[in-house]
Amino acid sequence: MTGLSDQGLTIKRLDEIKTELDEGLKIIFGQELSSDPSTPQSQMNGQIAEDISVLYEIAQAVYAGLNPNYSSGNMLDLVSGIRGVVRKKATATQVIVDFTGTDGTVVPVGTLFSDPQTPSITFSLDASKTLPDSGAASCTILGPVAVIAGTLTSIINPISGLTAVNNPEDGSVGVNEESDEELRIRSNASVALPSTSILEGMEAGIANVLNVTEARVGENTTSITDPITGISPKSMLAIVNGGDEQDIAEVIFNRKSLGCGMDGDIEVNVLDSNNYAHPIRFSRPTLVPIHVQLDLKELSDWDPALIPNIKQSLVDYATGASSTCSFTGYSISDDVYASQLYGAYINSGNAFSVNSILVEESTPAGNLEVIIDLSELATFSVDDITVVSAP
Repeated sequence: MTGLSDQGLTIKRLDEIKTELDEGLKIIFGQELSSDPSTPQSQMNGQIAEDISVLYEIAQAVYAGLNPNYSSGNMLDLVSGIRGVVRKKATATQVIVDFTGTDGTVVPVGTLFSDPQTPSITFSLDASKTLPDSGAASCTILGPVAVIAGTLTSIINPISGLTAVNNPEDGSVGVNEESDEELRIRSNASVALPSTSILEGMEAGIANVLNVTEARVGENTTSITDPITGISPKSMLAIVNGGDEQDIAEVIFNRKSLGCGMDGDIEVNVLDSNNYAHPIRFSRPTLVPIHVQLDLKELSDWDPALIPNIKQSLVDYATGASSTCSFTGYSISDDVYASQLYGAYINSGNAFSVNSILVEESTPAGNLEVIIDLSELATFSVDDITVVSAP
């Protein structure tokens, strides 16, 4: 039986539909009616059968799309929306900037700043500020753009009374739009929250906060400070990238165990039902710039002009921005292994081959791995990549 039933959806195939249409005409006009493909009636049935087959396939795609494990794109958005999970949009890197100049000088919204080493990547002031106030600026390019403390020093739009600008801290790195696979995992996790542990449930709950790009939660159940993570006795530590501080604190308040201590350098008060304030603590990840050295063998199609693209390919791969692989990039607390980075050059063709890749927290890079702590996030920049090539 074709169509929708308790057993699911069963569709007819093109050849089956064509045969049924031919048999239908014979019932009307007689069995002597020819079904030869060259006859007008057979060609007409072939066209009708193809149109009906397309409708069956559309029905099958819609039916399968109701399952988040098989749906994609807009259909996955709709199915996840039923679960209360919305695809996370691409966000821009945000950074706090300090101004130097004459007090009272107004720095208008939209004023642009940049790192002198990467002038094409600019940051726009989110709201007008009057010196000596500091301000928040957002990268004009959506996605993971790392900005290290002390690097945002160029003023693109000169302003009388403003003599210098600087970012005292690393920026909060933006992210690309959530991929189908990332949304699928989070959507499935959202309906499994009641069956998870408190720790896993808290991590999943924080991850669902608007504009949170990722979260890691660690705990220490012992009576001494954890020698590896540094978490205090009988305490937990949430590391969160992105999202509003108050929203994050409320999730932690609603999900943490009674009497559990909290580590973190951000403290936010959350009011309970009786209007009592409870201090909730968590931290943002510490950015760890990774220096990389690539040792390449030049092949027949080698051109030194490829080096900028080679560097960018590695950055895209490591941040999950590459469209040629399934690697989603490094997350909070992920260690960096040089062997993982070879995946950036699977499609290098006849231009070059990779002899070796070395990584390090400082230059020159000389190790095969960089260990990342629970509260850290590895970042990658073309400025931190050295390419050495030889025939």
